[in-house]
Amino acid sequence: MNSNQQETLPLSQMEKIAGIISDKKADLNLELDRMLSTMHQPHPYEKKPHLQQENIFVGVSPGHFFSNVTKTLHIAIDGEILNLDEIKQKLLESGQVIGSDKMQDLIITAFQTWGPKCFKFFNGPFIILIFDQKQKKIILARDRLGSKSLFWGKFENGFLFSCQLKGILASTLVPQSPNLNAIASYFFIGYFPQDKTPICNVNRLLPGYYLEVDQNQNIDINKYWSFKSFESKETSRNQEEVNEELQSLMDKAVKQRLSSNKKTGCLLSDDIGSTALAHFLKRNSSDDILSFSTGFEGNTSNDHAERDAKYFGFKHNSHQIKPEEILDNLQHVIWHLDEPVADPNAMAIWQVANLAKKNSCSIFSGLGSYEFLGSRIGQGNIAYEPVYLWLLYLSKPLFLKGAIPLLSKFSKKASLKSLRFFQTDFWALEYIKQQALFTPRSLKKIAPSLHGLFDISLFLQQSYQYLKFILYQDFKVEDYLFFDAETSLSNCLLVQYEKIFASQGVNFYSPYFDKNVMEFLFSVPETMKFKGKKEALPLHMILQNEFKAEDLTGFPSRSPWFLSNWMNHPKLRSIFQMLTKGVLVESNIIDGKNLQKLLDEKNWKTHQFERVWSILVLEIWFRLFVNNPIYSYPEKDQSLEDFLKKEQSFLI
Repeated sequence: MNSNQQETLPLSQMEKIAGIISDKKADLNLELDRMLSTMHQPHPYEKKPHLQQENIFVGVSPGHFFSNVTKTLHIAIDGEILNLDEIKQKLLESGQVIGSDKMQDLIITAFQTWGPKCFKFFNGPFIILIFDQKQKKIILARDRLGSKSLFWGKFENGFLFSCQLKGILASTLVPQSPNLNAIASYFFIGYFPQDKTPICNVNRLLPGYYLEVDQNQNIDINKYWSFKSFESKETSRNQEEVNEELQSLMDKAVKQRLSSNKKTGCLLSDDIGSTALAHFLKRNSSDDILSFSTGFEGNTSNDHAERDAKYFGFKHNSHQIKPEEILDNLQHVIWHLDEPVADPNAMAIWQVANLAKKNSCSIFSGLGSYEFLGSRIGQGNIAYEPVYLWLLYLSKPLFLKGAIPLLSKFSKKASLKSLRFFQTDFWALEYIKQQALFTPRSLKKIAPSLHGLFDISLFLQQSYQYLKFILYQDFKVEDYLFFDAETSLSNCLLVQYEKIFASQGVNFYSPYFDKNVMEFLFSVPETMKFKGKKEALPLHMILQNEFKAEDLTGFPSRSPWFLSNWMNHPKLRSIFQMLTKGVLVESNIIDGKNLQKLLDEKNWKTHQFERVWSILVLEIWFRLFVNNPIYSYPEKDQSLEDFLKKEQSFLI
């Protein structure tokens, strides 16, 4: 065990964090207890004293706050810092005297030395709460990728924050009013992007940001880390040196995450990032390694995963989910996810989490290789390019240099509108549309009340920071990968992996998320990461001595639409029919008649199952978090059918 591992707790044992700033006369200690106890479900909550200064109340459980010598600075962390040795060395170089190697003490010393700038030095998944009693303010920081979540909201009754959305919703200070604009975005892309949440006035702190709020509820939000700081550039390294550097960084990242008191598990999937992860684990662990893979019967294959397990000598556990199994424990999965995510793969993650729990092991995953290395690069491109894209591309210089300046002489408003239109990234817009769950047209039918609430162009301007708004088209595949890293990776994939594994007490790691690995890969020119049809070029070259070239190609495509042939399964059909009389229909979010028409269709479209699944997930989420008090965990052995039949206490 290295020094980092000696002083960090397993992620599954990390704290639940919450706080309130309010001048109202409500019993804020009681409110804080309600928030923390809700996040502890289904486990018992052990009430502990909270920190309080005037109208500021902060709490942490099951652990406690750590303080500086003068007891004016208090910190709590949900997560861990993996590079403690590096932090200690930086502090020594700055002239600090280090009295303790403990993670909490080093965080305090780092904050006292550098202030909020210290967050950019921390490597690992974390939410950090700092309560500065001298300045009478709270500082909250989220890790650079968003492995850990943090929610906050400012209401008439005060400012609240929590590491889980259910924590905020448990407070009686918060109106549980659905955010229809955000729900419209959910139906378009299948999750809640950026800082959006399903509840009005509740926000998610973005990855790589920190928030400061004082006792007067003045809020200041700043960014301490950005993908943009590490855009690829020319390098003096050759391809071989890039490969060697990546191997060295991945070796170090794996070693930092290995535990001496937990077995090592590897989540294998059918892609080269997973194969490379197995290679790095085998190189750096002398213990027996367990491996896991899962899929959906008749739709996904575990062939490459089983091959890799056999080659590396892992004890492998494989499971194919049957149609009748996909609904098992769905309401419990959504409780732990904490926010709606319209991805059936959550049920596969749940299966692996339970297997890992039974085997008492931490789980390593290759998640992130696709976004950072261009793995399966074809999936980052537009599947087809409509002719109108090229017409817009050819006409763009003419409009920007001629027509729009001329138009501005007659109508400033019209010229600005036209300028905004031509500043749109048309290729990116088409990419998003082709990935869409519901198109604007289909959403208008199924949810008329949400029509027009999601502005795709605005979403692109806010999220797609790396595409070039220029007079000619010069897009790179890497641009699309950055978009996926900024959006679906953080707000869809990580939400599922981190929260589902944590719910089972299983530590989840992806070495591709290591700070040094990411920053190195972002700085490497794309020509050194993929060439032609060969994606993840460094991984190919690292693995070339262990596998034949043909064994590192032919991985199945990553498609979000793969369960359409399950639409007519009797058990699933029965559950889907219940949605026509569900709370989403009763609250006029979903049109019951058009939903019935969709269910009655004979020829299913390629992603019809995923569309109905997204409605089912949101229906369950509303029943858990909006239409009923959320203070208790869903009944343990209750079937989903019985859960949906249960009469609701009240409707929105």
